[in-house]
Amino acid sequence: MTDDLQAKIEAISSQTHMLTDEALAAKERYDHQVLGDFRPEDIEDQLARNMSEIDLFNDNVKVLLSVFQKSQFDEFLVLLAHPQRLLTVNFVIGFFRGAGFFLGFLFILFLLTYFLRDTVFLGALVRLLLNA
Repeated sequence: MTDDLQAKIEAISSQTHMLTDEALAAKERYDHQVLGDFRPEDIEDQLARNMSEIDLFNDNVKVLLSVFQKSQFDEFLVLLAHPQRLLTVNFVIGFFRGAGFFLGFLFILFLLTYFLRDTVFLGALVRLLLNA
């Protein structure tokens, strides 16, 4: 019965010269209730908006990807995933920093003793160390 009623409504609505503006507005409201909020024109507009949003999303993903590549974030995650490797790398880095600090300190101490060996206090200290 509802199919028959809908067929009659469609037949009448195709004859627009017989319908008033109120009847056309009522049919439009009825179509909105039956079809929901989407009509074919609305679906095309919604698809175009969705495609522009997808393009914007893809652009944002590309920007994030380039930021992650430049920040070497993946290498950081590898170190976090393998704590033993993280400890080993930090130990080696700390060892070489300590060795560099020690060698630098010895070099500066050597320069000070070389240039200040003729002063009274340091000269006596150097002779004491060399004679010991």
